[in-house]
Amino acid sequence: MLKALSGVKAVLRVSHSKLDGLYIASIEECLADMRVKGILDPKPSDPNIMSAVKLYCQSLHGDPAHSDAFMRRYEQKRDGLTMAEGYGWRKSDE
Repeated sequence: MLKALSGVKAVLRVSHSKLDGLYIASIEECLADMRVKGILDPKPSDPNIMSAVKLYCQSLHGDPAHSDAFMRRYEQKRDGLTMAEGYGWRKSDE
């Protein structure tokens, strides 16, 4: 989770640790949303998952003028992953 936290803080351009608890909660919330929407096992170590997490956190904690755009980009990324093999579905012979 520390690597995910540092990735989120980098994209938000935050260097202090005062809001780390808030950012960790947002990361966990994003991963839970992915599970609910059909991503089988979202791991922050996966670059595609981390990309979606960063978009999600930017929508919540970034520039309010762009929050809707970041949320749309997150939802598009998440929904695309739900249809990708290994993320949202597995071959039936596995």
